[in-house]
Amino acid sequence: MRSQTSMGLVYLKGIAGTEKDFDEAARLFSSAAHQGYARAQYNLGLLHEKGIGVSQDLVCASMWWSKAAAQGHAPSQHNLALRYMQGRRNQWLPQDDVGAVLLFRKAASQLHGASFTCLALCYEHGIGGCEVDEIKAIELCHEALDEGYEPARRHLERLRTRKIYREFEDEEEGCEEEDVNWDGF
Repeated sequence: MRSQTSMGLVYLKGIAGTEKDFDEAARLFSSAAHQGYARAQYNLGLLHEKGIGVSQDLVCASMWWSKAAAQGHAPSQHNLALRYMQGRRNQWLPQDDVGAVLLFRKAASQLHGASFTCLALCYEHGIGGCEVDEIKAIELCHEALDEGYEPARRHLERLRTRKIYREFEDEEEGCEEEDVNWDGF
C-alpha cells in the first residue's frame, strides 16, 4: 500500500524523469485507499476535490478524508474540519463548527501547524464552542510557528495590533525573567 502510494506520487508529480500520468496516479491511490491506507485515502480525496485523474466529486473527497481522519491522519482531519467550517458555502457537507473544532484539535495534537492556526481563529472569534480567548489564540499561533507553519505569522501580526497581545508579551517577559535565577551562579 505504501509503495502504491509512493508510485502514485511519482506519477502525479512526474518525479525522477517519469512522465506525469494523473490517471495512473489516481489508479494507484485508489488501490491503496481501498485497502485502507490513510495517506492514499487523503491523496485520493485531494484528486477528487480538484478533479485530477478522476471526476471532480466533493462528496467523494470528503468520504475519503473521513476514512483517513478516522485512522488519525492529521492532514485529513484538517481538510475535513475546513469543509465542516465551510458548510454554509458548500453543498456536500453540513456546517458543523463543533465537529470542525474537534477535528482541528485532533490534528493539532499531532502537531499539524495549520490546525493550530485554525483553532486560534476559533478561540479568537468564539467559534465551535470555543470561548473567546485571545490569549489562547496567541499561544496557538506560537505553537503553529514552532511547528514551522509560517502562515500563522500573518494571524499573529494581526493579533499584535490588539491591547491583549501587549499584555501577553509583558506577561511572557515576566515569566522568562522569573524562570532564570542568575544569583545562584
